[in-house]
Amino acid sequence: LDAAGTLAPIAALELLRTPGTEAVARSLLHLSLLLDAAFNACLGVGLVLLQPGLGRVPGWPRALSWLGIAAGLTSLLPALQGFSDWWANWLALSGPLWLIWVLWAALRAWRGGQSA
Repeated sequence: LDAAGTLAPIAALELLRTPGTEAVARSLLHLSLLLDAAFNACLGVGLVLLQPGLGRVPGWPRALSWLGIAAGLTSLLPALQGFSDWWANWLALSGPLWLIWVLWAALRAWRGGQSA
């Protein structure tokens, strides 16, 4: 979802070189922002909803579940970035949190579910 809009800003810059295409360029930038916001919202909801089930897995670290909830909740905030840059600034926290969660969960899976 997020990747679908990554080239839109580049296309918008190209369009700005052509007279009369400013509205299309702005639309592409808004589309990119919307797709990024939707990605963050889906990621946040998914992480939060996943944790209760994972918490029931024998040996699943409680700290990893809490990290997933924190990453999910903070990922919901950048979904509002279209309204204010203040919301987008939450990516500085949510991004590292969900990356750490993914890395920790992946290490557990790689080790066969043992503590990582």
